[in-house]
Amino acid sequence: MITDVWQGLAVYHSPDALTWTRQPGTILAADPRGHHADVVIDGGRAFVYYFTPTGDRTSEIRRAELVLDATGTLTTR
Repeated sequence: MITDVWQGLAVYHSPDALTWTRQPGTILAADPRGHHADVVIDGGRAFVYYFTPTGDRTSEIRRAELVLDATGTLTTR
């Protein structure tokens, strides 16, 4: 599960969808930060779509690929 914590996006893992553990840190926390994310699976790959502020009351939608590193931590590329 990915949630908007206003300082990037928090990632949670669950073995059963009942008990959740937050992954340390956040993803997409560098300015401009990611907000209001959603995940789309396309061709066996996972992408996160998110909003970023671009200036005076405007924003844009961006996309990043989600990947698991060697330790099982979800990151973006």
